[in-house]
Amino acid sequence: MASLVATIVLIFFVLIPLTLQGRTPLPIAMGISVFAIFVTIPIILGFKKKTLAAILGASSGVSLATLLALLSGRLMHLSGIVTDEMLTVFYASFADVDLRSLALAGIVISALGAIMDVCISIASATEEIFRAHPEISIAKAFRAVFIVSADMMGATVNTLIFAYVGSALPLLLLIALRIEPGMPFWLTFNFTPVLSELVKSAVGCIGMFLSMPATAFFCIELHRRSRGGA
Repeated sequence: MASLVATIVLIFFVLIPLTLQGRTPLPIAMGISVFAIFVTIPIILGFKKKTLAAILGASSGVSLATLLALLSGRLMHLSGIVTDEMLTVFYASFADVDLRSLALAGIVISALGAIMDVCISIASATEEIFRAHPEISIAKAFRAVFIVSADMMGATVNTLIFAYVGSALPLLLLIALRIEPGMPFWLTFNFTPVLSELVKSAVGCIGMFLSMPATAFFCIELHRRSRGGA
């Protein structure tokens, strides 16, 4: 609860006020995400090797998610006006709100929870492997963590996809109403809200995927160094 309150405070008292002042939301969202990682993970795990590994892995995942959001926004020409609420914000705000950056900031924040989740799980699993088998070799430890990561990937991807589909059910109904007989299905991808949801799902999944081996590497490297390089 303490970590959740800290994250909510950062969003409502830092991201939203600065965005309404005309600041670019994406770098603010990335800074808040990294700060939330440094605050939240020690509250959950305490101050241990696995805490540092989870922080480094999650920070890497969020940084990658930010780069992917920027790249996808540039390549796919996301306008940022993906909902009626964003359009209302644009005209109701006294500042010039960057809607493209706001949409990308939402993608990064959406990916934050899943990234922290898997990084904490992988760091804890790695820690327990070394605690149960202190003599285990680095190669065997990494292989064991890889097996855990593979199982976790399948379960977490399902969680992410179902969460995105559940939140986008009205959008799916709208797509079904717009599709006419004989219309190619790929034309629905030209619809900006659909494209935005696809980008959000892809960025979250890729950031999560790559943060898992990064967390495992950092955790195993910390244990290797504590052994004196063995």
